[in-house]
Order: sequence, then C-alpha cells, then structure tokens
Amino acid sequence: KEMRIKAETTIQSVNDTLNSITGGDSFCYLSMQSGSGWISNPTIVCEGKYPMYDVSARLYDPDDFETLKEGMSLEERMKMDILTLDGGNIAVSRAKSFPMTKKINMREKDRKLLRAEIHARNALFHEDFLIKKFAEKWFRALRIYKGFTQEVLFEWADPDFPKDNQGKILWD
Repeated sequence: KEMRIKAETTIQSVNDTLNSITGGDSFCYLSMQSGSGWISNPTIVCEGKYPMYDVSARLYDPDDFETLKEGMSLEERMKMDILTLDGGNIAVSRAKSFPMTKKINMREKDRKLLRAEIHARNALFHEDFLIKKFAEKWFRALRIYKGFTQEVLFEWADPDFPKDNQGKILWD
C-alpha cells in the first residue's frame, strides 16, 4: 500500500511538472475595451492553474473574408487581420496589452462579431468576441473554444449584456 501511495505521488508530481512546462489545461483569451463606436486595448489574459507559453494570436473580422479575391496570397489575406501578435509567455491571472493595428468602424452598426485564433504550447483556441449595442450603450461578450471543436471552455459577458430568461448570453 505504501508503494502505491509513493507511486501515485510521483505520478502526480510528474504530471504537475509536465503541465507547468506545457500550460496544462490553462487557456488564453483576447479581451478588448469598447465604447461609442470604437474598440481598443486588446489584451491577452491567461486563465487556469498553469502559465501559458509561446502564445500568439490573430484577431480578424469574418466579414472581411466574405469577399476574398481569387488567387489572393496568404500574405495578402493576413494583411486583412485586425491584429496579429506574439504574446510570448503569460503567467496565471496576468494579462498583456497590445496596440491596435487596424481601426474597426462601429459607426452605424449595432453589433460586431470578431474572431480570434490563439496558439499556445498546450493547444489552439478559437474565440468569438461580440460587441453589441443595447439601449444606446455598447456591451461585450466572449466565448472560447478548444481547437476546432464546439466545446466551450469559457464564456463571459458584461453584466448588462442581453441574456435570455435563463441568463444565457444572446449571441444572435
């Protein structure tokens, strides 16, 4: 019995070490400030028990990619991104801010969906970032998916973001 307990302790210690090196089940997301027709201060935030390593992110407007020109190179497509960044290593419950590289026009709109791809040593994450105007104020919501799945890892919204009767965020 004592040997089994020592073995389990050793296995747990090895798993903790591996998770500390890779990021384990931690994840990152992009958060931004929004106001009267503007979006700014993109920030990468790390959530979970372990730090994240080799973090990079790409933020884009899916509407920009609806009218791709035939024969468009990858380099030309990447120039359409709102933001591409190298976040490096991010400690747990820490954040890094980055300057905007492209303006997002929110005038004459009441909602805007942006998407992000976030790469880290432990996984790939996708994010939906929704900015919605309600009662003449702008509100934010985001949800994070692991890899190319529809498995939602994290969901958040400003307290007054529109929700249904069960308190679920209204994404449409």
